[in-house]
Amino acid sequence: MLGPIGAKATDATAGTAEQKKLRSACEEFESVMLGIVFKQMSASAKGGMLDQSAANKTWRDMLEDERAKSMAKAGGIGLADALYRDLVDRV
Repeated sequence: MLGPIGAKATDATAGTAEQKKLRSACEEFESVMLGIVFKQMSASAKGGMLDQSAANKTWRDMLEDERAKSMAKAGGIGLADALYRDLVDRV
């Protein structure tokens, strides 16, 4: 049974070194996927003159990446947990 969104199914500190690497890779994958979603959402929002500057675009990209990493570390949407459960028996 899966827990609520944001609840990790497994503890990142438990297991072998290989399992820790797998957990980290799964969280990184979820972070990348969430970053893509966030960037698509912000690309659809139109703004004023400031939104068109290169500096503001860079800042928004960095913010979205950090937001995605933070969300994935906190449990995300469950993608990392699902991947980990599917792959942990193979390491």
